[in-house]
Amino acid sequence: MHEFYTWISGNVPGGFLLLSFVLLTVNVALYFLYRSSKLFSRDVYMRKGWQFNFSILALYIFLWIFLSPPQLPPRYAILPFQKGKAIDVRFCNALEYALMGKFDPEFIRHRWEWFYKTANKDSVIDSAYRDTLADRLGIDFLVTGTIRNSKDRIEVTCAFGQPFDQDTFSVSAGSEAQMINLLTAGLKKRTRKFDNSAVPVADIENLLANAAIKKRLLDHDPDLKTDEVQGDGPNSVALRADIFLRIGIKDKPKRAGSSDLVTQENNPGFLQLQKLVIPYSREEKDTEEMNLALGQMYLHMQNYGMAEVCLKKAVAQDAHDARIYYYLSFLHDSRIEEYGFKNREQVLKQAVRLDPGYTDAALMLADDYYFSGSGSSNAQGTTKALSVINKFLEINPLSSDILNLLGRIYLQTKYTREAMGIYRKLVDLHPDSATYNFNLGVSLYQLKSYDEAEKCFRNAIDLKDQVDAYLYLGAIYKQRGQLKTALEYFRERIRRKTGPEDHYAKEAMRQVRLIRAELGLDSLDAGDLNQN
Repeated sequence: MHEFYTWISGNVPGGFLLLSFVLLTVNVALYFLYRSSKLFSRDVYMRKGWQFNFSILALYIFLWIFLSPPQLPPRYAILPFQKGKAIDVRFCNALEYALMGKFDPEFIRHRWEWFYKTANKDSVIDSAYRDTLADRLGIDFLVTGTIRNSKDRIEVTCAFGQPFDQDTFSVSAGSEAQMINLLTAGLKKRTRKFDNSAVPVADIENLLANAAIKKRLLDHDPDLKTDEVQGDGPNSVALRADIFLRIGIKDKPKRAGSSDLVTQENNPGFLQLQKLVIPYSREEKDTEEMNLALGQMYLHMQNYGMAEVCLKKAVAQDAHDARIYYYLSFLHDSRIEEYGFKNREQVLKQAVRLDPGYTDAALMLADDYYFSGSGSSNAQGTTKALSVINKFLEINPLSSDILNLLGRIYLQTKYTREAMGIYRKLVDLHPDSATYNFNLGVSLYQLKSYDEAEKCFRNAIDLKDQVDAYLYLGAIYKQRGQLKTALEYFRERIRRKTGPEDHYAKEAMRQVRLIRAELGLDSLDAGDLNQN
């Protein structure tokens, strides 16, 4: 409903209400002049009513069209190819880069890495799932295929477009570079304005070799090293830069204006990244991927001036990369105005428009919406956040991060039973997660299912010593009337106090005082005083 209201309001907050108010005011005024003042005859009243209402609606429709965001060009995507019961990302990686700058300019590229990160990893090996996911992502033109290797031949059945038009290509074993050029030629038949010049064999071989490394990077392989990357071209340099970036990153970057200052000038991964990429920037041989890596690095270093320079260079090189807009959202609002964005919300919406399956962007947008409102279940911020979440879950219903945010919103808006259902699903998917066990315990505690909640809190402690679980265990034992046991758990939470503003520790101390008063103990013992 909120989505329909936003649409009919032309993306102007309260637009439809304003239209309704103007129409009501004009019609009441005309009716008063006709019925009470007798200034109008019935014919004049009817004629003016039609004229005014038509003019107001015409103006509203004009403004609605004018204020609507521009439509994105259609998107094409090259999906991982099927190879037996597994997927092969080598062909899609090589083919995607072979087509850069050659594909019909009416299309923008939805990168295979984006698709892979959106996909459920247990299902991505199924070609039917990949096709369905591509449809949910709204991809207009697909390229996918099946690879069959015989003793001396490689055969690829490639499907182009939607609906699919299939062709089969065959080359001798070991001629994978030739296969990429054959597939490129096959695409020429199906698109316009297509540059069919052959890609150098050496470049294709590097792309084929590096695809597996890129997949390992996406899978967060801790053993990945930069010396495994083949070649010295721009794509190889960008891949090495991404590996150095992953080595250097310790946490998510802080937004401009954050009070948390982190100095990372001596970060080994970042030092290597700068040494690798900055010479390309000085010689103006940098690519969008290199500038995006540098921009992320400077964000983590909280050097927002240099981050802005790199990210804006990246936008100029590829205005349709959703990742650039996500990282632009960490800059101050005044730094993104020149691109037509008034605030962080708008730049995040652009990231989600470019890649509807972009988890980080959808998560941050929904989080910002929720915390911009009052936090109540019917607040505008909450309804906007739920709209973003539900849209994403239509694409990937098993996204743990998005489900976790939905569960938190349900908990905070007192939809406890719905939150419990979300966290049961998350614990089933990730039984070793202390966070999901703890949150399931909180929802069960609020529903007064104390025995089951206790099991969840103990799991959270066993898995990762979840400190707040001690407070809830104390509360459970207090509910049961086992005050001395409750006292032990509250004291345990106080011992794990994280700082002067630790509200859970303060609540545990309050409970200690209440229990000691109930037990007839007039003062805190030495241990309690030391913990306070």
